[in-house]
Amino acid sequence: MRFYFGLGVLLLLVFTGYDWVTAQNDDEADEQVTLYLNWTDQFQFAGYYAAVEKGYYRDAGYNVKLVKGWNPNVVDSVVASPAFYGVGQGGILITDPRFEDITVLAAIFQQSPMALLTLKSKDINTLKDLEGKDIVGGAELKSMLVSAGVDLSLVRIHGYTADFNELISGKYDGVSYYVTDWYKMPGKDTLRFNIFRPIEYGINYYGECLFTSRDEVKNNPERVRKIREATIKGWEYAVANPDEIVDLIIEDYNSGLTRQELQFEAQRTIHSLILPSFYDVGDMQKSKWEEITKTMMSLGVILDKPNLDGFIYSTSKALEAETKLLLRILGIVIAVAVLLFIFMIVYNRQLKRAVSLRTKTLEKTNSELDRFVYSVSHDIRSPLTSIQGIVNLMRVDPDGLNKYIDLVESSVQRLENFTGDILNYSRNSRTEIKSKPIDVAALLEKTILSLEFSVKEKSIKFSEDIQCKRPFHSDEWRLEVILSNLISNAIKYRDPGKKEQFVIVKAKIENRILIVSIEDNGIGIAENHLDKIYDMFYRATEGSQGSGLGLYIVNETVKLLKGQIKITSTIDVGTKISISLPELT
Repeated sequence: MRFYFGLGVLLLLVFTGYDWVTAQNDDEADEQVTLYLNWTDQFQFAGYYAAVEKGYYRDAGYNVKLVKGWNPNVVDSVVASPAFYGVGQGGILITDPRFEDITVLAAIFQQSPMALLTLKSKDINTLKDLEGKDIVGGAELKSMLVSAGVDLSLVRIHGYTADFNELISGKYDGVSYYVTDWYKMPGKDTLRFNIFRPIEYGINYYGECLFTSRDEVKNNPERVRKIREATIKGWEYAVANPDEIVDLIIEDYNSGLTRQELQFEAQRTIHSLILPSFYDVGDMQKSKWEEITKTMMSLGVILDKPNLDGFIYSTSKALEAETKLLLRILGIVIAVAVLLFIFMIVYNRQLKRAVSLRTKTLEKTNSELDRFVYSVSHDIRSPLTSIQGIVNLMRVDPDGLNKYIDLVESSVQRLENFTGDILNYSRNSRTEIKSKPIDVAALLEKTILSLEFSVKEKSIKFSEDIQCKRPFHSDEWRLEVILSNLISNAIKYRDPGKKEQFVIVKAKIENRILIVSIEDNGIGIAENHLDKIYDMFYRATEGSQGSGLGLYIVNETVKLLKGQIKITSTIDVGTKISISLPELT
């Protein structure tokens, strides 16, 4: 009986494909694979670390060695040997002389992290100012310069990468910069630099891409498939568990970065570059690669149209991924629209009930109700109508998917901003005032930091004069709403035609009264609009970017806090808004 049992077990193991060698020594059975990373250890490569540490490569049957550090000849290294893979920028890979020998397997970063950094002290405030200067940068930055009207023959370009100190020392007038590398700036002082991003000039290339040689794809298709899938699985884990991967980098990898620096890089990498809310990790579309090559040709960065057959890794799930992406975006839009519609109905009923109970304010409330219903309907319908038109265009032009996705994303952002204004309006009118001690300087710093990205991108000089030596008692949430709206407006309505753009914030406490002033040299407000700017949904110009609720909310909030607001403005000169709020006991 024991013999037959043993024989049965043996036959079961044989027919189920049990690998005796693997069982005895998994490490010896793993195939060796080399993966070149294009920089030193940091969150930029989090997915590859996760795939190694979580055993995704090992489970696929491979022992992957990560080779780190900048290697300008990485494509040559990958093409020269089997089982070699690399990571590179989409724009660089297309312009590489060995373009026809490589295949891109996955686009990990849906947007490029590349930017160009210049010193404000050298008076390089526009890209045109770089003519006759020395810079460091690759294909994307060249495309950006040409798009901005810069004559490339007048710009001296020295390779792909340089150290920040070479910018500070004056060796170069502009250097390439990853938007995730804020912590590498000298003194971490973003206000010393101008940051020019290609995406602001219509240049939207893929960022970090996993690639290998075409020989590897042809001769080892199963290994390519498994390495790609394990890599994507690693990135999906890193996106879902960024704090765990930050701990891993600190403990097992020699990054030299602090936890705070790695966490900042992680958030910027995930939410600004990988964009998991809109794309599957690793997703790439032929239509976007075609747009990239068209852009490069139109700008003269490349002369001949490259043949993308063989350059883009083909999977049977490509069409499914496009459909899933579109459905996800449309689902978000529909959900936001439905929520806003429900809110409008509920608010409509509540407002009518308030009208019947408060006859003294009947005229004002009816007027606000009419404007509210009309404006909400318009501001919901406008982006939805845009999206409907975009969907119709996609039906007749399926190759332009990524261009249309950007347009849909813009419409979704408009809905999101409008929703935020509506929620602030609702909360302000219904929530009781809660007084507490407030550190005004800290609150202003928090508000400015939340708008820091806008300040950097629009090259606005920001200065503060805060003289609040003690806590001030008021409603913190309402005070934050006031400050956020006013500072945001100062940034939003800047005058791009002025070389020096500024916003000055002052605050002081005198005789238990908080006095805050926000001054800018933006486009200003015409005198005939000044007495209407606090009206609900009023927009001073047809080009206004907001919902028309911002200053209305500010004015209503100041009144609730028993304060006063004063505005002076001159068209083409600038605006100054002052508020004074009494301390609440």
